[in-house]
Amino acid sequence: MWGHSPGNPCRSEGEFGANPAKRTQWEAFVRQRVAAPDNLPPFPELVVQIGTFLMPVLKAARSGGDWLAVWKPGGPWENTAP
Repeated sequence: MWGHSPGNPCRSEGEFGANPAKRTQWEAFVRQRVAAPDNLPPFPELVVQIGTFLMPVLKAARSGGDWLAVWKPGGPWENTAP
């Protein structure tokens, strides 16, 4: 879904989101820093949500193209080009 480039740490939803070491790091961060952890999605789902938000922006930046989109609450990106 997000591509398979070596510079992409989230090469697939399953690969990064299912990584036990990354899940453990995330759970430790949540325990220490997040006031309402019950409101967070499971780690694999969170990885997908972050990728859905960031990858189109990163792809546009990589290609050097103009970014003509807005993210309204709940998403997804909406093209604002005339």
